[in-house]
Amino acid sequence: MAGYQEILTDPSYSGQLVTMTYPLIGNYGINAADVESSHPQVEGFIVRELSGMRSNYRAEDDLSGYLEKAGVPGLDNIDTRALTRKLRSAGVMRGVLACAESSARLSDADLVDRARAIPKWKA
Repeated sequence: MAGYQEILTDPSYSGQLVTMTYPLIGNYGINAADVESSHPQVEGFIVRELSGMRSNYRAEDDLSGYLEKAGVPGLDNIDTRALTRKLRSAGVMRGVLACAESSARLSDADLVDRARAIPKWKA
């Protein structure tokens, strides 16, 4: 078991979109003592519900601010358990997270092309 901060900074997740199945993520914030590397390694982070408050006395930042400063896109209000079931049955899938600002510049077809250009995962 590892917490979200350890997962975000674990080099083994480099280049991946990571989804968490626990329903509430971010409630203990971010602190320097719990990192696995100097910065987030993930390409994107997907959660069911992002906590609006941090409650750990060691917290130095909140999850949203930490990801924003690192340039890592996040997505919440997603049924992450359904997404995980899909991933378990289909296997590793390629994907892209895009915000409204970048979506205005890129069409759906462009985003699909970008996802297809990602090299397939080698097991």
